[in-house]
Amino acid sequence: MSKSRTERSEQGRVEQTGGQAGQAAYIRCATRLLAVVKGLYQACDLPITGTGDLENVPPLPSWAGNICEQLHRTIFKRLVDLKPGGEQVDWRNFGRLLGVWQRQFTFLDDAWEGTESVSPEEATAPPTEPPDSFKIVPQSDLLQAVHDSLKDSIFNSLSETPVHLNDFLSGLAEGHELFLDPQGQFTGDRGRTAIYFILLGRWMEIEEMRSVHPPKTILNLYEVLAPSLGDPRLERFDWFCDVCNEIGLFVKGRGRPRKY
Repeated sequence: MSKSRTERSEQGRVEQTGGQAGQAAYIRCATRLLAVVKGLYQACDLPITGTGDLENVPPLPSWAGNICEQLHRTIFKRLVDLKPGGEQVDWRNFGRLLGVWQRQFTFLDDAWEGTESVSPEEATAPPTEPPDSFKIVPQSDLLQAVHDSLKDSIFNSLSETPVHLNDFLSGLAEGHELFLDPQGQFTGDRGRTAIYFILLGRWMEIEEMRSVHPPKTILNLYEVLAPSLGDPRLERFDWFCDVCNEIGLFVKGRGRPRKY
């Protein structure tokens, strides 16, 4: 039985609204991610090359910028030291860079799995306008571009002289442990890396919690984040408060978790 004109019109309206909500949510997710990337590049004093998109991405709040500075001093410190200098290629150093890149690709491939789906909260969030010159690129496409570029770089390096090739392969093996150690933990982690990344991933929502009326407490914030830290009973709440104080993340009111 064919649908009436009214039914077809209503179906079209629902599909259009759903598409607009999904588009707005994706722009919000992408903006959130690119702001973190921009903050990390700035904290590590690295030039942002290859794209003009990040120039118009909003800056992180000060507390999130402080997290980027802490990551620069810990897990990214040895990576920043690999920044090329001069015109002559250091093949061992180049191998280390690609080794790090290879480990990062594996990490991102696992970390981003399933993150292109839209949560109910993001689907109902107010529409977000993309920054000027902003291009929406699916995360799967970004990962594929990283994989292809990495593969080409390694393949091209294999045609170097035996001396250069030996240096390159030695550096490649060393680079594998500059980002993640043999146990899969972040090299240089001082026990705060996990919470740092969780806070960075939620920086937009945290800023919204800080600005609502009545204001949310730091307990409200930890109740949202604790499951991701494997702490459903909020037993590490005092530790979380210390982390927030260190990075300058001040949420009005503290609160106390109930005792089990």
